[in-house]
Amino acid sequence: MIEWEEGGCYCATAQTREENDMMKSRLLGVVRAGMALALLLGLAACAPRLPFVGGGADEQTLLARGQEALEKGDTASALAIYNEAVKRFPKSAHAYHQRALVYLQAGDFEKGMVDLNRAIELDPQDAEHRFLRGRVYLTVGNLSGALDDFTQVITLDATFMQAYLARASVYYAQNRMPDAIQDMSAAIRLRPEIPELYFQRANFYLVIDAYEEALADLTQAIERNGSYAPAFYVRGLVYQAQGDASAALADLTKAAELANDQPQPFVARAGVYAALGRHTDALTDLERAIQLAPQDPEPYAARADVFKALGQLAKALDDANRAIDLDQGNAAYLVTRAGILLAQENQTQALQDLSRAIELDPSLARAYLERGKLYEALGEKSKAAEAYNHILAIPAAQDLVEQARAGLARLGGG
Repeated sequence: MIEWEEGGCYCATAQTREENDMMKSRLLGVVRAGMALALLLGLAACAPRLPFVGGGADEQTLLARGQEALEKGDTASALAIYNEAVKRFPKSAHAYHQRALVYLQAGDFEKGMVDLNRAIELDPQDAEHRFLRGRVYLTVGNLSGALDDFTQVITLDATFMQAYLARASVYYAQNRMPDAIQDMSAAIRLRPEIPELYFQRANFYLVIDAYEEALADLTQAIERNGSYAPAFYVRGLVYQAQGDASAALADLTKAAELANDQPQPFVARAGVYAALGRHTDALTDLERAIQLAPQDPEPYAARADVFKALGQLAKALDDANRAIDLDQGNAAYLVTRAGILLAQENQTQALQDLSRAIELDPSLARAYLERGKLYEALGEKSKAAEAYNHILAIPAAQDLVEQARAGLARLGGG
């Protein structure tokens, strides 16, 4: 099952369309968390299935003993057994494969790769050897090597589902979403009963803003597992991004019921409540999230937005400061605090926060927009125009682009 990503789900509680880009960021955070699926489902394919086909009885007995030790976590005994296996059966590809597993678990990738290369040399038609080597390549960041091996695995065995999942993760890392979706579709054709497969394909669809396709896949996942909290959670996020507050509340409430020990559903539902003006309900959810994860900065940042909307600026500033203390590298939190400081008419500190946010994340369009507005208010037209023009030069949500153009028009340059 996919695990919740710690600290990876930002819930914007602002009440304008300006925050929609943050919703996309939160959805992509779920995608990154879901990428563990390919490795999770592929674990079973790392070790050759018993009995080890092709060896004699003595070889199979020895390899089975090593596998038993490995499964018990006794890597020292497993290594000794596989060393003996390699010595007694030097033509056994499985012996090298198994010893490679021990080396890899110990973090010795160099020795593990040597053994895997030998296993492939001895038995080039065994897809599992190449699959494990592809996994190693993926772990060390050699995407081209991983892609080559996973493609070879699929050529050798078109029913090897884990290879499609692993190759999809490579395509995702290369931003080749159509190819990633195609591989996830192949995996689904092989195992249509697995809800996690639909969940992962939905996440890939979200990367390319294919919301309807994502919703269809999330619904398929839920139909196959009515207790699948992550699917309810992400579907709720999609509904929220589409402005369907009723459907979002229903799904996020279900996610909160199924995973009531996780803060993310409560933070997300608080965002819907805040957008509807139900600030008391939003605060209740955020307090619950803080109880569950007091070291997670997200609930504090979200609660700061709610307090700001209520005009409780001192409380809002306390929460924004807490979020920043917990994650000093998060540019969005600085923008949140800057908005509170501006409401307190502390323009100097607000400008410092916005400038620091841009240093941390030069692609954060919202920081440029807020800095442009501040410069405009201060009468520094050239600096305001520079900030607004920067938004037009980087990827930004359409609403932010429109606001930047409006700002330039006010300055006489749009």
